[in-house]
Amino acid sequence: MGAPRTAHTGPTLTPRSPTFPRRPVHVLVDWDETVTARDTLEVLADAAYGAHARAGRAVEPWKHFVDTYLADYSTKAASLPPRKTAEDEAEFAVAMRPVEDASVARVSAGGVFAGLTPVDLDSAAAAVDALVRPGWWEFYADVQTKASVAICSVNWCASVIRRVLASRGSSEIAANDFELDADGTTTGTITGTMRASPDKVAVVDRAREDSRVVYIGDSGTDLGALLTADTGIIFDSGKGFPARVRALGIAVEPIEAYRAHAVSRGRTVFVAPSWAAITDARVVDMEQ
Repeated sequence: MGAPRTAHTGPTLTPRSPTFPRRPVHVLVDWDETVTARDTLEVLADAAYGAHARAGRAVEPWKHFVDTYLADYSTKAASLPPRKTAEDEAEFAVAMRPVEDASVARVSAGGVFAGLTPVDLDSAAAAVDALVRPGWWEFYADVQTKASVAICSVNWCASVIRRVLASRGSSEIAANDFELDADGTTTGTITGTMRASPDKVAVVDRAREDSRVVYIGDSGTDLGALLTADTGIIFDSGKGFPARVRALGIAVEPIEAYRAHAVSRGRTVFVAPSWAAITDARVVDMEQ
């Protein structure tokens, strides 16, 4: 269950300047509230409980799992010191990991997402597709001609993300997923270990071994990845994340200033109000 998103404990939390010669470009993009206009976990839950109702299966109400998670999160967060730096955010992410793991284990054991057929997953994908932000598909089509694109998300169902993207391209997806049986029906088990910021940083680090990385995300779970990538771009989803990043001592510049920083960015990330603005900034062109 996606927590308020936090940062990374790795040794480097400062955006890295370009290295030469130039390498291929890899664009990593968060999913919920970056590609989509809102978190899509509720869409998955609606699909699951609809399937339970049709099959006459009794499952603990979704509110039980949400309330239990929020109570665990609040209790643990209250026991930790205030976060005033990126390093503090990194330590917070590690400390909160058991809460995320417990939530996934609880939902899996409760069978919340058991019994979803391929048809159910297709329907969920259609509902998620309707939440895609304006300008995303134009950005996605443009970038695929110039760079590799991957989704990097703590979302619980890569299968649904894959269905949404399928008609418009093919991308790697670093996310959790629903386990499927031989017929393609979900067993109820949530697989994968993508929980928080450190897991996203690990994806960025692997990509940086042979590529320059652009990372785009909207919240605290993305912070470590934004700072570890060669270029970090905050998608401003209207929840105050750019201001939070500034409060941590990190410069946040409008995406229109990207070209002026293209050679030496220092401790700077960029913020964009829309996918059209990111496309217009020609980020991939400048990275090549």
